[in-house]
Amino acid sequence: MGGHRRCQHNVLTTVVEPTSPIYKPPQPADWLVIVLADRGLYARWLFQAIVARQGHPFLRINQQGQYRPTGQTRFRPLSTVVCRGADGWKGAVDCFAGSSCRLTYTLLAQWTEPHTDPWLIMTDLPPAAADAAWYGLRAWIECGFKDYISGVAGTGSRPR
Repeated sequence: MGGHRRCQHNVLTTVVEPTSPIYKPPQPADWLVIVLADRGLYARWLFQAIVARQGHPFLRINQQGQYRPTGQTRFRPLSTVVCRGADGWKGAVDCFAGSSCRLTYTLLAQWTEPHTDPWLIMTDLPPAAADAAWYGLRAWIECGFKDYISGVAGTGSRPR
């Protein structure tokens, strides 16, 4: 199902195959479990499934959609939420103008050098309890994922 591996900086990573049900390992009640995903993996059902399993989604979304800060009526392009090199932004929003795909969540936005695109992260955590910089943990997880798909992590064999 998934492989566990100690990666750089003693971060324990869990790799779950995309076709597997989302695995919720036992965890102490005082742990904050964030589930990171790259752009292109956003789906409303995935966000809701992570929350239902007491995880906190940290899903990066593309900038083609629209958002509106909670309490406002006008939707704005996601591409305008943050400018390169400016301070980041975070707040509660409704995202995606279409009512069938709309979701209310916290949007974290940051655009720093050397990135060519902003990090637009959706999470269920309140704005004061989350930081877009946490998305940088994904780079640490990459080494575990590469080991997993190469068959090095855990089982010694490639996933089927």
